Parts: sequence; C-alpha cells; structure tokens
Amino acid sequence: MVEDWGFRKFISALNPNYQLPSKFVISNTLLPPIYEECVHSIRNIINSGKTFCITTDAWTSIDTVSYVSITAHFIDENFDLKSILLECSTCDSSHSSENLSAELRRVTREWGIERKVIFAVSDNTANIQKAIQDIGWKHIGCLAHTINLLVKDALKNEDIQKTIDKVREIVNHFDRSDILCEKLLKYQENVGKTPLELLLEVPNRWNSTFDMLQRFIILEEAVKSTAGDIKKLPVLTVTEWNIIKELCQILEPFEEATKYLSRENYCSSSLMIPICNGLKNILEGLLRKKLSETVTNVVQRLQGSFQEHLGNVENNNTLAVSTFLDPKFKQLAFLNPSMAEKTKKNIIEMIGEKITEETSELYAINGANQSKVEPMEEIENENLSIWSTFDKTVASVQPKSTCCTRAIIEMRRYVDKDVIPRHQNSLLWWQEHKELLPYLSKIAQDKLCTLATSVPCERLFSEAGDLFTGRRSMLTNEKTYMILFLNANMSLVHNE
Repeated sequence: MVEDWGFRKFISALNPNYQLPSKFVISNTLLPPIYEECVHSIRNIINSGKTFCITTDAWTSIDTVSYVSITAHFIDENFDLKSILLECSTCDSSHSSENLSAELRRVTREWGIERKVIFAVSDNTANIQKAIQDIGWKHIGCLAHTINLLVKDALKNEDIQKTIDKVREIVNHFDRSDILCEKLLKYQENVGKTPLELLLEVPNRWNSTFDMLQRFIILEEAVKSTAGDIKKLPVLTVTEWNIIKELCQILEPFEEATKYLSRENYCSSSLMIPICNGLKNILEGLLRKKLSETVTNVVQRLQGSFQEHLGNVENNNTLAVSTFLDPKFKQLAFLNPSMAEKTKKNIIEMIGEKITEETSELYAINGANQSKVEPMEEIENENLSIWSTFDKTVASVQPKSTCCTRAIIEMRRYVDKDVIPRHQNSLLWWQEHKELLPYLSKIAQDKLCTLATSVPCERLFSEAGDLFTGRRSMLTNEKTYMILFLNANMSLVHNE
C-alpha cells in the first residue's frame, strides 16, 4: 500500500512534509513490537478466563497456502463475552486428525487454557472431529454448516435440479445482456413497482440458490413479459413454476436460521435447541400440506437427514444446560418436558456443589483463624449474658438450611423470573441478577461461553481474504499471522 503511487500522492496532498515509511520499515521495525505488546495484553485478558469454548476452521489463501485458525471464547466477571484469535498458522503437513490434534494441543497449551476448554466447535469434516475427540474435548459441528449440508443433500433431486438449471440459464442470459436488464427494470417501473434485478447464485452455496429462486418468483410477471419472445431461452412449465414457489416456501425457514446464526455477534449454543426444534416442527407441518410429489420428496429427505444429525440435540447435556441457563429460553425451549426437568435437576446439583465448595473454603479459613486464638482469650472475650446458655440451646435445635435446599431455592428464584424477549442480551441479564442468583450466575458464567457455530473463524478468513490482495500476496507467513492477530485482537486490547 505505502509503495502505491496513488496512495503516496494522496498523502503528499494532505501533508507535503510527511515522509511515508517504506514497507520494509513497517513490516520489520514497526509491526513486531506492536504485535508483542498486543500478545502480552491478550495473555493478561486470557488469564482471567475460567472456562473456554474453542472454534476452529481451515482456509486456503489466493497463493494456495493452507491456514488453520483457532479462536477462544470466555465470559469475564462482568459477563462480557471475550472472543480472541489464538493463532492462524500455516499447515505444512497434511490435515490428518493426528496433525490437527497436535496443533490444537500446542496452541491451547501455549496460551495456558488446554485444561480449561469445555467445548469445541468446528465444521463437520471427519478429520477435525476425530482430532477434537482424541483430545477429549466435548465437540459439536457448526450448526450453520450442518444446515448447509442437509439442504444441499435434500436438493439432489433430478426434477429439482432440472428446474434450477433452467432458472440459472435464464438468469445468466439476463446477467449477460444489458438490454434485457434494462427492459426488466423498465417493466417494473411501468407497473409501479420498485425495480429489482435478478440474482445469480454463487456455486456451492444453497442459500444463494434460494435467493436466486426467491427473486425469480418475485419477478415472475416481469420475467415472462421481458423474456417471453426470446426463443433460445428455456421455457418453464406451470408445474415447474409451482415447484419453485413450493421450494422457496420450504427453504425459507432454513435460510432464516442460517442468517440468524451468521449475523449474531454472540451465537450461544443455547440457540441450538430452540432453532432445531423450530425447524423440526416446520418440517412436520410441511408434510401435512398438499405439496407436489417432487417437493414432498425434498421435505422427506430433509426430515430424514435432520432427524439423523440434529434430532437429538435435547439429549446433549452441554446444549441442554446452556439453553436452560439462557433467560430467553429456560425450560420453555424443550419439546420433551422430561429433558427439561432432568436438566433442571442437573443444574441444581451444580448449584449444590458450588455452595459446598464455598462453604468448605470458609470453614477452612475460619478454622485457621480460630486455631490462632488462645484459650484464655476465648474466655476473656466471651460475652457474659444471662441469655448465653439459652441462645446456644436454641441454635443447636434450629433446622439448618442444607446445600440442596439452598440450591433448590435459588433455582426457583431463577425459574420464577419472566423470560426476557429474544432480542435482549442474556449476558447483560445475568450481570444484573448475579447478586440475586450468586451461585447460578457463576455456573452461567462457566457454561454460556459455548457457541453454536464456527462463524468467528469464518469471519476471520473473510477478513483475511481482503488482506491477501494481489499487492499483498508477497507477505511472509510470519507477517501474515501478525497482521491477522492484530486485526482480530487489537480492538479487545483497546477496550480493556
């Protein structure tokens, strides 16, 4: 960038006396100390974390170098989610499960969190799943990635593909013809509608296929009027138009789920159960509708795959606890009441363990302090009162609250609170209620760091794609990692 003639001229126009540093000064002199300072600050932030969720993904740059990124997520004492890029390193060896496992161990060990990881999220490839399993971390596949695979598989239908191919060809023709595009926009203006263009799908992305089909349906009359006299274009039958409309209807909920998962800054694993149960109910409802045979087959394939991969999310203890501890959902998100009750009892046991742990620590401290008091001092300091003996007798027969009772009471307080609206911040709710729910809030802090997707890693690689433009393709791997690390973590350091 600093060697670019246009950029240098722009800086000179702003300040003719300013001398731009060369790219060598920036990369060799300025960048390393800034990076080291950021690493030091991030280590201090990470040391405050108690439990961590790891997300990991792989990516290949424009110069065909493979990278593996690892991000860590935890909730601090103020119930702020901290998301940190630990490393984005090159992969010189194969992506075998053994190599990936060794890399995950090395990175988390270097940052001192290997034994604090309670959950890991990745895509659904077998090698990374086995790598995480070999380490012993609890793992779940990225929900957005899983939905993508299920929908793509369900669309592998001959009649569906023929119809989509026809639509793609028509859209392609419009995309290549400025005259046709102008006619399409003009037609919409003439009928008093806001002009829209057709959308061309992006390969390997089913949701871009959905966007293409949905826009095609919206512009049905405009397309028919504009392209009706072009003989070389394929003609869609009435049945095919109906297939497209029904297909959009069944895919829209999956598109909604994918967008929701992708746009959330804090995509908690507590979302998995309500989202999956919502999609499950929709599929069951679609099967009761009178759809065409072709689209009914798609729904059946979707339901079968969905049940196989996501049908038992309520049985996952980590997801169940996370959902119950989210004040947006609590027990209401469960389709199976017995699973909600089981999760509730599980959390009550966790509260009891927290109370016991704290009580033991207090006894240890008090015992140590009391052992330092001399017997004579105890006698001298004892209050001589006519009620002393009576008060001791009353105290000895009063029922004492057990850890279990206190745990049940705290759980009841939590359940009795109103469920908050979905758009509100669950972590902020816990920050505001940690005095009322002292033990449950500590459990929430430990458990709600778990995520539902590996989107943080995907966003990182999206930003990395902007970094690796043609003019920056000569960056060394070391400098690349430094820039990515600073780009991902510098804002966190500044906010501390």
